[in-house]
Amino acid sequence: MVKTTKDVSSNTEVKKDGVTSSISVAFDKTIELIKKNGFGLFVDLLKINAIAALIGIALLVILAILWLPILDKLFNFIISAENGNYDPTIYSEFLKLIISPDTMGLLIISTIIVMAVSIATTPLSYIQYNAVDLRAKNSSLSIGSLISQFQQNFIPVISYTILISVIMLGLFVIPILSFIFGVTNPILMLVGLGTGLISVIASIIFMFLIQFSPYELVIKRKGPLESLKSSYGLVKSNVGSTFLFDIMIFVLSIVVSIVLSIITYPAQLVLQLGVLINPLVGYLGYFGATIILEALTNSILLTLLLPLFYFFWKKISGE
Repeated sequence: MVKTTKDVSSNTEVKKDGVTSSISVAFDKTIELIKKNGFGLFVDLLKINAIAALIGIALLVILAILWLPILDKLFNFIISAENGNYDPTIYSEFLKLIISPDTMGLLIISTIIVMAVSIATTPLSYIQYNAVDLRAKNSSLSIGSLISQFQQNFIPVISYTILISVIMLGLFVIPILSFIFGVTNPILMLVGLGTGLISVIASIIFMFLIQFSPYELVIKRKGPLESLKSSYGLVKSNVGSTFLFDIMIFVLSIVVSIVLSIITYPAQLVLQLGVLINPLVGYLGYFGATIILEALTNSILLTLLLPLFYFFWKKISGE
């Protein structure tokens, strides 16, 4: 049987609606949520980001106290060099301080502290998915529920993070080894470049396929591996709409980020002036204030983007 032009047109239209309907639903429900609970969601996300910011500032203060003697000598050397008063003695003392056993021990301690903070803040950041889910259900993220969600998320998120890290390391193990052992071997270096490019492409595809796994992990409470499988199944069944959705989110995030950067630019200028007045104190203040500004801007950005991902995930999940 020969299809008429009308039949072909009709089929094309149905296919187009199938690709865009999930995106349309996600945007419609996000607008509805923001109108109804947008400020509440922002406050919930700000709680999470504020706690992370406080942890970051505390980490900065601890590291600054530990490294203050070295930082002081470093800034003295920089200031002397900038003023044209180069003093070889300062440089020599600084090099001795850098390679001393005390500094090496301090470096190990600092690394342990940073890793411990990273382990603590990673499960904390995943509570943002729970916050969106709660607001979509007309609930809110209280301090009590935040602590409860952190406890529930801790082991699954750490396990999930380790699993993702192992997979990503596996994707890049060949180019890494090729570069390590191919320093004096041009062929191995070329192999490293070629496999490195393949690994980058493979990692992008991998992240594309597992982009909904955090929702499966902390909302549906699936295991780390099961979350990856579920996300893969969802994306595989909705490749076209997911790809189009990601492009739209990418463009939207860039636009919002540029607007937020313009708004916070005056504050950045003031902080930079502080660095010029007193480099050591100024840099500490600059990094501390930057963490706070980042928490605010990140909360605004996530208030817009997370519901979009949440409702799109819900739609393609058939919920």
